Amino acid sequence: MPRGDKSSYTDKQERQAQHIEQGYESRGVSEHEAERRAWATVNAEAHGGKQSGSGRRGGENHEPSRRGGEKGSHSQSRAERSRAAKKGWETRRRHGEWRVSHYAALTEPRTEMAAIELETYLRDSTRAYHACLEACVECMVACEMCSDACLDEPNVRMMVRCIRLDRDCAAACAAAARAMARGGPLAVELCRACAEACAACAEECERHAAEHDHCRICAEACRRCERECRTMAGAAGG
Repeated sequence: MPRGDKSSYTDKQERQAQHIEQGYESRGVSEHEAERRAWATVNAEAHGGKQSGSGRRGGENHEPSRRGGEKGSHSQSRAERSRAAKKGWETRRRHGEWRVSHYAALTEPRTEMAAIELETYLRDSTRAYHACLEACVECMVACEMCSDACLDEPNVRMMVRCIRLDRDCAAACAAAARAMARGGPLAVELCRACAEACAACAEECERHAAEHDHCRICAEACRRCERECRTMAGAAGG
């Protein structure tokens, strides 16, 4: 705050000065000059401090604040303001189009597994697990999503078994994916167990699929993962 005794100024006046000072600083005015202008504005309006006994003279004059505000609001020409407004409208239009297309992509029926491209992180010795590993990761995410969505359903008691199977299946998928990623010796056995977990979870989710979209999505992911795990386990020796 400014140098000198400001005890005659009220808290409101000090806040007003601070606000004006920040406004000047945001327009590139130096801190010292912004402070000087702020207190000059407060003094010009109130004719000094407002504390009792400060000897304040006359009423308030808000013209200095209005002039300061006009200086900031009219710093751009009409053409510049028009260009800025058009640019803002165009940005909002593009964002609106993106939201519509993004929602459509999320809600349209899926016909194939999304390409997660985990192969980038696999060694040559584990590339054979690529399709199965991606299916496990996708199923794990779908199961976690479904278990959480089930908790938001009005009749949660009807979803208890679905929630428990979702969590068990997500854990089985995670274990299988980790074993495949490192080429572990138990990868085949874990994938076989994962296939059983996926089958049980899919069966339960299919019971609720007509009423709950999250169960339908989870059931589809579980069936894909079940097929990939059985295929991988069979190809690896049965």
